[in-house]
Amino acid sequence: MLGVSRFAQVRDGIRSSDLRQRSKIKDAVLYAKQSKIRWAGHVMRMNDNRWTRAVSDWIPRDVKRTAGRPPTRWSEFFTKKPHSVTQNFDNLLILDFEATCCDGGSILPYQEIIEFPVAKLDVKSWTITSFFHQYVKPTANPNITSFCTHLTGIIQEMVDNQRTIDQVLNDFDDWMKKEEILKSRFAFVTCGDWDLGVMLPSEAKMKNLGIPSYFNSWINVKKSYCEHSGIFAKGLRDLLRIYNLNHSGRIHSGIDDVKTICAITSAIAKEGYIFR
Repeated sequence: MLGVSRFAQVRDGIRSSDLRQRSKIKDAVLYAKQSKIRWAGHVMRMNDNRWTRAVSDWIPRDVKRTAGRPPTRWSEFFTKKPHSVTQNFDNLLILDFEATCCDGGSILPYQEIIEFPVAKLDVKSWTITSFFHQYVKPTANPNITSFCTHLTGIIQEMVDNQRTIDQVLNDFDDWMKKEEILKSRFAFVTCGDWDLGVMLPSEAKMKNLGIPSYFNSWINVKKSYCEHSGIFAKGLRDLLRIYNLNHSGRIHSGIDDVKTICAITSAIAKEGYIFR
C-alpha cells in the first residue's frame, strides 16, 4: 500500500501530466486558429494574378473553366453546384398581397387587400404551372389614394368593378380545388410575415369573415434564406442582389412580386435547400 506522501506524489504527478496534456491541446487549437487566420489574411490580400497562380496547380478538375484559364474570383471557385434534393412539398404557392395605403400614417378605418396574386410553383421543374390573380374591391374605404397608386400601380378603375374580398376568397378556394392543390402537399411562400400573419387575418376579423385553415401556416422566404446561408436579407431587393436577379416588372405590383419571389425561391432550392 502506498504511503500518504507517496500517494500525494503520484496524485500530483497525474494532475501535472493531465495539465500538460490539456496545455498541449490548447496550444494546438490556438496554433490551428492562428494559422487559419494567417492563411485567410494572406489569401484575402492576393490580387487576381497571385490568386490565379496560387490555385492553378490544385483546383479540382471538375471546376468550370472559362477559355482554359483557372478561376480568378472567389465566386467562380466556391460557387455551390446546383443539385436536386427531395422537397417536402409537391407545390409551393407564392403569394404577395397589395393593400390600400396612404402617405404618412395608417389608412382609416383599416387596410384592405386590393390585389390577390398567387403562383403555383412546381418543385420538380421549378416552373410556374398556374396563376390565380384578381384585383379586389375595397368596401370600408373604397377610394384608392394617389400614394397607393404611385406605390402599387393600382388605379381606382382597376378595383371599382371587381369582386369583394369574401367573394375572391371563394374564387381562390375554387381555384385550389380545380388545380387539385388540396390533394397535394403544398405550402404558401411569402416574403415576410405581413401577408398571412397580419393583413389577411386583420381584414377578416374586421369584416367578420371566416378564412380557410390552409392560410394559417406559411414559409417566409427571408427566414429560409437566413437558415440556408446564415445571412439575414432585409427584403426582396436584398435577395435579388444576392442572387444577381432582376425584378420581374414593378416593385409593389403584387403579380410582379410573386414572379420575382418564385425566381428567388427556385434559386435557393437549387442550392440544395429543403423548404419546411
